[in-house]
Amino acid sequence: MLKKKLSLTGLIDLDASTIEVGRLLAADYLAIGTLSSYDQEILTFESYGATTEKLTASITGDIRLANTTTGVVERAASFAVSHEEVLLGMKTPNQAQILRTLLEKAFQNALPELLKAEAQKEAE
Repeated sequence: MLKKKLSLTGLIDLDASTIEVGRLLAADYLAIGTLSSYDQEILTFESYGATTEKLTASITGDIRLANTTTGVVERAASFAVSHEEVLLGMKTPNQAQILRTLLEKAFQNALPELLKAEAQKEAE
């Protein structure tokens, strides 16, 4: 836990293999995410002999923006996102698709904040 807190502040470097991936991709920065929690709830409704289920899933975590030249985490943002889906009939929830949807929402919400902060830093 201490290592995670320090890496979020940029006080410790990321491991060399992570930074090497960023360099191989010719990226100046690498976005790295950590998933802290995943919760899922299914509520069942019955009406007129038909059963309908409502799935609610949520995740929390953080995204760090690391400089691939220095290996230092320069920005970090936390996220908490949720997804709701109605399951009709005998439909089974696709766990991989639900998690992918949640992760996409998390990155869509957090990355603009990280990039805006980086642009402000470069403008100074």
